[in-house]
This record gives sequence, C-alpha cells and structure tokens, in this order.
Amino acid sequence: GIITGAEHSFASVTKAYPNPVTGKVVFIQHPVSPQPIAIKLFNGHGDLIHQFNAGRNETSSSINVDGLAGGVYLLRIETRDEAFSEKIVVVR
Repeated sequence: GIITGAEHSFASVTKAYPNPVTGKVVFIQHPVSPQPIAIKLFNGHGDLIHQFNAGRNETSSSINVDGLAGGVYLLRIETRDEAFSEKIVVVR
C-alpha cells in the first residue's frame, strides 16, 4: 500500500538494541500487529536456535542471550505479510 507520513513500514520501526550486546538480553522494539509476530534467532550457520511469538498487543520483546557464545547471529521478526532481519553481534 501507500505509506503516508502517519504510517510506518514494519522494518522502519523495528529495532534491536543494544547491538553489539555484551550483557544478557537483547531488547526488540516492534510495532503492534493484528497478526502474531514470530521472533527467531539464528546462529552463524543458519540454524534456528531460539523462537517465540510476541503477543498481538505488545510493542517490545526480549531474548536472553546469556548462554550464547560470542559471534554474529541473525534476528528475524516476521508477520504473515512482513519481515525484518538484523545481524546481532554478541561480544563475550
């Protein structure tokens, strides 16, 4: 559809922080969606290592990365219609 000044694309308002992450948690800010939001974390080999669904009325989520080794991971946030991916760097 047409994006007006009052509307924002899913990707433009979705962000993960801190990045790089040195602590235990990555926080994810995302828009409210009428559809379920799937949040997935993949390792550098492309293996799915964590997955959960955010609630429909939630605007933020978090992933505990305390047990992960240092390295680059791919965070993917999906609805039925849109998707957002971002590399997350875990520093140990």
